[in-house]
This record gives sequence, structure tokens and C-alpha cells, in this order.
Amino acid sequence: MGGSALAAEVFNDLYQDQQRLHIIRHYNLAQRVSQKDLVIAASFSGNTEETLSAFHQAIERKIPLIAISHDGQLKSICQEKKLAHFPLPDCIQPRYAL
Repeated sequence: MGGSALAAEVFNDLYQDQQRLHIIRHYNLAQRVSQKDLVIAASFSGNTEETLSAFHQAIERKIPLIAISHDGQLKSICQEKKLAHFPLPDCIQPRYAL
């Protein structure tokens, strides 16, 4: 969602000739997302509703996942469930976290 998807968009632009990242901008993971995939839940605040919804679906479906956030629910859930969480540094604007 929003600025949190910017890194994935830049990645896709840089690596146009290779496998691209599928960016989800809504509440649900596609049915085709399977245990062979990796879900990267990215939300600067860690509280984006759409990201949290898809994140919970990935957990329920036992799809490998990691989270990237500054703080928020994503960080808390990762700590609770012992999932990989990559913290973003403090910065003025979330878009600077690119």
C-alpha cells in the first residue's frame, strides 16, 4: 500500500527482465499464493489494515513470510510468533525508508 510498496515498485522497474514481485494492494492474498511463495508484508507504520489482513492469511495458510516495518502490529505479531521482522529506521517520511 502507498509508500510502503515503493521499494517493490522500484525493484520491479530495475529488474524488468527477471521475475517480478507481485504487489498486493488490497485485503486478500490470491488463492494462487502457496507454500512455494514468500510473502513480504511491508508497512512503514506496521498497522496498515490491508497489509495486516494479507499477513494473517499467510500465517493461516502456512505460507513463508517476513515482515518489514518501523513498529506497530506487524512487529508485535512477529515477536509473538517468532517470525522474521526487519525493522525500518526512524525517519521523517515513510517514503525515505526506501
